[in-house]
Amino acid sequence: MRLNLSAIPDEIRRISSTPEPGDVYRKAGGQPGFWVVISVRANGDCYVLAYDNVGELTGAARYGASYFSDRPNRLVGRVKLPDFEVEWMPGMGEWR
Repeated sequence: MRLNLSAIPDEIRRISSTPEPGDVYRKAGGQPGFWVVISVRANGDCYVLAYDNVGELTGAARYGASYFSDRPNRLVGRVKLPDFEVEWMPGMGEWR
């Protein structure tokens, strides 16, 4: 008898508790809401966006990765982060 893991989602397969871009954590303290990790730097800094309980953006912050690694019970989901497409405007970036 085997356990078929071929269809397991990546977020469940993930073994590491190291935060990754797209992780959603429940906030602790202050106003209730969520942190969405948008960037994890090589030095361990995590940049997050804060959202309230109705999904409105309320702020941004930087935490060490250990803040989230030490609180795996707060990981509640994942979000797909968008790529931003820039429409570059010729001449607008020149110093005046």
